[in-house]
Amino acid sequence: MLRNKPRLKYSGLTIVLSNPSRFDKTSLLTASAGALFNNFCLRPEFNSMQCDIRVSEDKSSFIEGTKCLMLLGERSLYDWLPECLNKSLNECRGGVYYIQGIPTIPSFYPQDAADIGKHEQHFNPLDKEYDPGSDDYEKEDSDSDSEKTLGRTRRSNYAFWLRADTNKCKRIIKFGLSITRTIQPVYITYPRL
Repeated sequence: MLRNKPRLKYSGLTIVLSNPSRFDKTSLLTASAGALFNNFCLRPEFNSMQCDIRVSEDKSSFIEGTKCLMLLGERSLYDWLPECLNKSLNECRGGVYYIQGIPTIPSFYPQDAADIGKHEQHFNPLDKEYDPGSDDYEKEDSDSDSEKTLGRTRRSNYAFWLRADTNKCKRIIKFGLSITRTIQPVYITYPRL
């Protein structure tokens, strides 16, 4: 079972991947997905060598000082958050949940954000939906109106939302979870020039 323990000072972020990507032979988050996640999502505050990166099956205890978890991919969402079993990743993505009292944010799988099609499903035998015989892996998912009600996200937007969710984790690590403050608005009907 692959796991990348932090080699530099631990940032407080634990990343749980659904499975190793088709490029991950000796370490996790390699190739284009690793570059996208490390350079586009994590930096400049910290990098992947300051994070605990593991696969979904690894249920070992968290490193001391863990402040936030990211569940990347559907399998990790369903393995770690059983309350989301009846929901899709699109519905749960970006929400704040708790695992052992630690804020947890599910998001898209980095290799899916880096690929332009469903290449993981077609080429990676470790993927949950692995089907090497399908010919529709290059086709974009249909966007009918009935699917839009479920919050369907286009694959071309996965990288943007992955970055937004990572930024949310970085804010939680830096400032903690903010308690909702009720700020009363001040209405000025006719302001002075």
